[in-house]
Amino acid sequence: MKHRRVLKIGSLLLVLALVFSFACAPTGEVEQPEKVITIGTMNLPTGLNVFQTTGNVYYGLIAWVYDSLYELGPEDVARPNLAKNIEISADRLTYTITIRDDATWWDGTPLTAEDVAFTYNYIVDNDLSWYASICSQIQGWKVIDDYTVEMTLKEQVNPDWLKYNPFYIVPIIPKHVWQDIAPEEALGELPLEMTHGSGPYQVVEFVPDEYIRLDASQFAKEVLGANIDEYIIKGYADASVMLQDFKAGNIDAVYGGVDFKMAKALEPVSEVTIADLAAMVFDQVVFNCWDNAWARGGDSHPHPALKDIRVKQALDWCLDEEVAAEIAHGKFGIPGCAYLAPYFKDFANSELDCRGYDLDKASQILDEAGYLDTDGDGIRETAEGLPLKFDVYVDAGTPYELDVATVWSRETEKVGIQLDISALDSETLWDVMNPNGDFDMAFWGWAGDPDPHYLLCTMTCEQAAPGGWSESGYCNPELDEAYEQAALVQTREERRALYWKMQELIQRDVPYITWAYYGNLCAFRNDKVVMDLELLRGLGSYGIVSKMFAITADTVS
Repeated sequence: MKHRRVLKIGSLLLVLALVFSFACAPTGEVEQPEKVITIGTMNLPTGLNVFQTTGNVYYGLIAWVYDSLYELGPEDVARPNLAKNIEISADRLTYTITIRDDATWWDGTPLTAEDVAFTYNYIVDNDLSWYASICSQIQGWKVIDDYTVEMTLKEQVNPDWLKYNPFYIVPIIPKHVWQDIAPEEALGELPLEMTHGSGPYQVVEFVPDEYIRLDASQFAKEVLGANIDEYIIKGYADASVMLQDFKAGNIDAVYGGVDFKMAKALEPVSEVTIADLAAMVFDQVVFNCWDNAWARGGDSHPHPALKDIRVKQALDWCLDEEVAAEIAHGKFGIPGCAYLAPYFKDFANSELDCRGYDLDKASQILDEAGYLDTDGDGIRETAEGLPLKFDVYVDAGTPYELDVATVWSRETEKVGIQLDISALDSETLWDVMNPNGDFDMAFWGWAGDPDPHYLLCTMTCEQAAPGGWSESGYCNPELDEAYEQAALVQTREERRALYWKMQELIQRDVPYITWAYYGNLCAFRNDKVVMDLELLRGLGSYGIVSKMFAITADTVS
């Protein structure tokens, strides 16, 4: 997440034999082998285009490969990276940014202010990918000298919003490579030589469905103090095979596809350290709110009763979030409520009037709304006689969703609602939701970035369109206004109030039921890898695939 959907993208198993050999140097001394860490994952990307990848392990690796003006430090706190000094005009509309003069692209070309200005202007001018949405307040960039660039804003913005969004999220790309790529080609597949950046590690080999190999730059070793010469990100299609390879010591760490059951199986292995990252990921039930779906009418999807907010409230009262979180994530799960997870600290609305588990309350709501079982078959009907039978879709690649949905359906039956559950692969499920709106309810989930602003954009009317980030089609102009203002207000307290208001609106309108929060699980072999566990747990965004891990990790001597 940057706030991206946590996709479950499998890959074919590659059997690698990593053979470390000692070579005799001309002096007769024995050279030490390179330090290599191999990380297993279920979420290998299909390509390396920085403007195309979402929801897989490469999203974390972008910070390894590309520099940005700001980066994440310990506890996911934004700190300067390329930006060396920033001067702000009195009207707070012009930022003069001095960048470091020691950054170079992988081919040795210096990274200059030309690259910074080009990157942002290229994104904004071409409305490029989802990056354009977080640059909406930027008027333009111009080069002052080789290492000074000037950014002009349309209006004053919140300084923290700026650091955590356009300055941190946007990767700086090389002008001398990208200036020859037409906008219509910018979201396509690119050859490996066009995906190199200025970051501490660079992709030197990529075999789709199998592995990514990244080597450390001289800057990483000599300036940043990186210990590891090479990382191999190895893809797996089967979590049990990845687990066995990890337990056997064939791979050094695992990230992506690690659930609490796998963690439980690893607990007895003394050579394994498990890190439960900050709970920033959340699971939801999505209700169909697409205007075009409602406009179609007919007797398919969405079920007409779901236009009644009271029906959705009753369904929420039937879902036991504590049980659901336990089923899905074991001891690592937290019962859900607000749209923002506890990871977001005071931005998460802690004073919402959360609906809990109460079948009597659900029955009362339905009774008062006039949904009665008039024919005695155990299923309530609408006033027009249509049974409250809803189709619920789950992701076939996430087994716990089916488990939770099944338990939920047993509870809804007790109050006269029938849930018919079907499993779809994740791509089909997304297409069913966006842009087709051909569903009643669906299980889905999101992860995000350290700042919640981009995550909340999925709730805006702009994203409730084909190709947008909205899966529900929810649109509320009052929420949109709060979202826009949150980027402009000057204090954290003002932003917090606006984010709380947005969560109140979501709770009121019930486009979702947020039923669990959890942190990604990752693990490493402590007999092969040296890592500060507390530092790792503080990296709520990406853990083992964060830049902090890459730089600070070491191998056991």
